[in-house]
Amino acid sequence: MNRTGTVEWRRALLALLVGVLAVAVGLGGRPAFADGGDGDPGQKVRLSGANPFAAQGGERALGFLVNSASGKCLDHSDNGKGLYAYVFACNLYANNQLWKWECVNSACDVYRVRNLTSNKCLDQSDWGRGLYAYVYDCNGATNQNWYLYSYPAIGSISIVNQASDKCLDHSDAGKGLYAYVFACNHSAQQLWKEEPLMS
Repeated sequence: MNRTGTVEWRRALLALLVGVLAVAVGLGGRPAFADGGDGDPGQKVRLSGANPFAAQGGERALGFLVNSASGKCLDHSDNGKGLYAYVFACNLYANNQLWKWECVNSACDVYRVRNLTSNKCLDQSDWGRGLYAYVYDCNGATNQNWYLYSYPAIGSISIVNQASDKCLDHSDAGKGLYAYVFACNHSAQQLWKEEPLMS
């Protein structure tokens, strides 16, 4: 093969690789929670109502959020005095791991998630552009509003930020300390179980 032929062959191979990469990026950019396939954990149901977890036996919209990957609980850092949301070993006596669900709109299908110890709200940092989940003074901003989706087939929920359409996530595939807000991908570290506080 002459030099010209070699250059053309390399260009064709490069074009093919770019095309494959574009397809991969396109698949990764599909809207979150596309029904069917791609690791989707089953049909989802958007939760609503003043007590979204009534079907699980909780008498109040108050409970612990347990991550499906790690079995650890969403936690307001530094016993409710810190800025960050952690995912930490569950402690049933720790009020900084208890969260209240408050309706934001009249349809009651968008929620504010308020920590019992600090009375502050679960928040996506940098007005919905950041990686970290904060626990911050409640201010009515959309980065403090959340949608809840139930996956009845596996008994888990996902928690999706209204500002970014990204999911509450236990960092480092369920091995980290922090709660992130990350592109939804149906992984176990983005699935949660709500353990209601019984009255």
